[in-house]
Amino acid sequence: MLTCIESASATYARAARIALPHAIVVVDRFHLVHLANKAVTEYRRELTWATRGRRGRKVDPEWAQRNRLLRAGETLTAEEAAKMHDAMRTADPSGGLEKCWQAKELLRNLLSLARAGGPDRSLIWQRLTDFYMHCADSEIAQLRR
Repeated sequence: MLTCIESASATYARAARIALPHAIVVVDRFHLVHLANKAVTEYRRELTWATRGRRGRKVDPEWAQRNRLLRAGETLTAEEAAKMHDAMRTADPSGGLEKCWQAKELLRNLLSLARAGGPDRSLIWQRLTDFYMHCADSEIAQLRR
């Protein structure tokens, strides 16, 4: 008998592996994207605290664009995308916020292959490698975990 356990929690997954060593631990696409959005939000909040010493306000470019940062890239109009990218560059010249957003979009592109009805394994491998390399090369704690 095969048992699948859905978990985004490392503690829960470890407990499941100990209690049910033959179970397969899986995480669904929704929760993976949720974790990617959480990383973007955490980085944005830390950036605001580090640069301004306070919580974000409407006048802060990264705070004003917070909802667009979490939206699917393909749903943004050209004008919205331009505003968002300008705000990211203004708020974080180091490019960290943009790297977080790009990682989220790379993950979404990888996960979209599941809807493609059996895509080429080499394409899956390439997108997975692109995502991992982007995160590993970023030097951003939220992406490395």
